[in-house]
Amino acid sequence: MHSLLSLRILQLFCLFFIAVLSIVQVVSADGEIPRVRILDENLEIPSRSESEILASQMLIRQGIDGYSHPDRLQQLSTEIQHVLQLVRRTYPSLTDVTVAEAYSPGVVIVTPQPGFLDYVLSMFETGAESVTFSTGNQNFDQFNTKFGLYAIKVYSRLEMLLLYYDPAVNPQHVSDLLAIRFSEHVKTAEPEFYLSDRSTIKVSKSGGSWHILVRRAWGDCLAGCIHQEIYLFTIKENRVKSIPFDELQLIDEFVMLMDSLSR
Repeated sequence: MHSLLSLRILQLFCLFFIAVLSIVQVVSADGEIPRVRILDENLEIPSRSESEILASQMLIRQGIDGYSHPDRLQQLSTEIQHVLQLVRRTYPSLTDVTVAEAYSPGVVIVTPQPGFLDYVLSMFETGAESVTFSTGNQNFDQFNTKFGLYAIKVYSRLEMLLLYYDPAVNPQHVSDLLAIRFSEHVKTAEPEFYLSDRSTIKVSKSGGSWHILVRRAWGDCLAGCIHQEIYLFTIKENRVKSIPFDELQLIDEFVMLMDSLSR
């Protein structure tokens, strides 16, 4: 009898220990509720290097968020920096062409539901430099923590918000998740895309070879550049090879990079 009672007590203790451990793990995984700045003015977004932008673009094409894989992002960025240096050293006439961001890093434009807008406005009216951003929806708060929400810009007359997440996140992915998972807070969400056309560089890697597309564009680029020149290169074992433009369709990587210019 005593043995059975002792065994039952031990079982209950083990279950309690497992439950407590699970709570600790959840808290550790989810992190704390974020503190954010709520603004009515422009915020200077941390700039990214050319290699960081291109590394992030490559990972996004693979369905990977650089924010969740910082080591992989850094390693790829280091490789790309070396590749760009090789091209520019070999073809110095192209050094004026730089990598263009497609969107404001980590920024999402949100049309909020009335209750969410009221909550943000109430936080703004406190006048505090930063506030604990707790919406009462645990999943929503954990989502904002996970993707590094650090500021919100309020357009009260337009009933619109800019949510500033970590610059390394994929804003299209975050926008899609906001609209699908948290429709009780968000009517619409989309990245803050840059509208003007421009010169830029695109890169990809296949096997041991790098493929680089350099686009120099000019002429009324606010409406869509009238003129452009496309330069194609492959790099393998630190050797840069120029590829004639009329061979573009023969190489799948260049077809993909050319198509990505319109996105």
